[in-house]
Amino acid sequence: MELQRSSRLTPKVTVVDDSIDMRKLLAEYLGWYGIEVTGFRTVPEALNYLGSEDGSRVDLVLCDLNFPGESGLVLLRELRQLRPAIPVVVMSAFADKAAMERVRSEGAAGYVNKTDGLTRVMDAVESSLQTSFSPDTDGAAPARF
Repeated sequence: MELQRSSRLTPKVTVVDDSIDMRKLLAEYLGWYGIEVTGFRTVPEALNYLGSEDGSRVDLVLCDLNFPGESGLVLLRELRQLRPAIPVVVMSAFADKAAMERVRSEGAAGYVNKTDGLTRVMDAVESSLQTSFSPDTDGAAPARF
């Protein structure tokens, strides 16, 4: 699997999940594909980073839907204001059609059930990264569900 990039060779993904084990697993797995990963436990930590100069270099956000404190929907809404062109893929351990519709209506690039495995997560990441940097788009990734 090869990711095509326009101006940078290394895609940068921010993972937001309250589980350190999930953040480590995703960082290791995505790293195998040459993706640089930064991880955060909470929505406020992630938003603080994504609003910084370093965070402005992030190509995609992969976030959990449900965790203590503010949910992934809050992160998604805030990012639509802060960085509208950045694709956001939302993950959940629960196959919830209503949640999938909510994240779609909020502008997520995709929704992944964590129980579908890492391959499915990588498919959503790859698809969103390639779409967001396609010369035929304005930088906004269409929803993938």
